[in-house]
Amino acid sequence: MSSSGCLANSEPVTVTVIAAPTVDAGNDQTVYIGYTPQECAILSAVASGGDPPYSYSWSNGDTTQYITVCPAITTTYTVTITDANGCTSSDEVTVNVIDVRCGNNLNKVLICHLPPGNPDNPQTLCISPNAVPAHLLHHDDYLG
Repeated sequence: MSSSGCLANSEPVTVTVIAAPTVDAGNDQTVYIGYTPQECAILSAVASGGDPPYSYSWSNGDTTQYITVCPAITTTYTVTITDANGCTSSDEVTVNVIDVRCGNNLNKVLICHLPPGNPDNPQTLCISPNAVPAHLLHHDDYLG
């Protein structure tokens, strides 16, 4: 008789398929040039799937899960993760930049002021950086 090409005494083989890794670079963010507490953004890459541990590589050269960026212009950052099997995944996050500097020496901060009791009459104010926290907290004002 002829053989079908199968071995009569073959051993079973177990194949484990690991899902490809994924990474989420988070939501787009906005920074404000001219107001120090909000001139930088912390970006975070959240990896899942694949086979940990993961290595991280950001388009600006950083190699950690969390990075702090302070761009002068709107910038899109790409993070690529690599798992223990060499499988990769990438995602992007954009950091938008708004310049809120004002005044003769560009040492003050531009805000949109919503007058209490009259929020339909917004006003643009150029104020000292020291006055900004109170405006943001008590008047529902915002930068820019």
